[in-house]
Amino acid sequence: MKLAELFDLSGMERNAERLKKNAKRQADVAKAAQARLKMLKAQQQLRATSTSSSPARTTE
Repeated sequence: MKLAELFDLSGMERNAERLKKNAKRQADVAKAAQARLKMLKAQQQLRATSTSSSPARTTE
């Protein structure tokens, strides 16, 4: 009898593949969140720059 016959490793292999896919999915989600954060920071900086460089309005 072979060792592979004694232990059915297919369940462990499927579990390992599932864990790898979940880890990749989580990494992709983290990358997307970092990209959104970077975009929001750039927009905020652009708004701050444009408001500070606009001439002040005075009413006369």
